[in-house]
Amino acid sequence: MKLKPTHIKTITKKLIALPETSYIYRSTGEYDIVTVVYAHDINHFNELVKEVKMINGVKDARISVTTELIKANPTFIL
Repeated sequence: MKLKPTHIKTITKKLIALPETSYIYRSTGEYDIVTVVYAHDINHFNELVKEVKMINGVKDARISVTTELIKANPTFIL
């Protein structure tokens, strides 16, 4: 998502409060954060997208639906 810089903390708090939110990543590049959510079905997903896009300070949200989990490893070895 692209966010207004003055709203980043407020927006992330709202995203954290959503029960559907599983991961929130700060990122570099074109988008400020990446959020991973889980929805029960497409109707639930559409309502969630609408809710997130209406959060004050969200300038743009790029939406992708994952169809298959191939590998997940949440730990980092540095």
